[in-house]
Amino acid sequence: ERHASLYPNPTAEKIKVSGVADADVAKVSLLSLDGKVVYTTSKLVQGEIDVKNIANGTYIVAIRLKNGTTRNSKIVIVK
Repeated sequence: ERHASLYPNPTAEKIKVSGVADADVAKVSLLSLDGKVVYTTSKLVQGEIDVKNIANGTYIVAIRLKNGTTRNSKIVIVK
């Protein structure tokens, strides 16, 4: 099973996701470090997550796949 990687990190506007096919994604969530969900979507668009409207900070990106597994990665947003 391949690992999802997120780049660039830190990022300002978009997070690119590699290692996961858009069609395999069930849900993408962006969580603050205290566990609050700040953004959620049911799909990736061209392998990207748009974060231009998200405040600066460190977040956990949780990518839940249709097979039930979840991949978590830390990302920093800096504008």
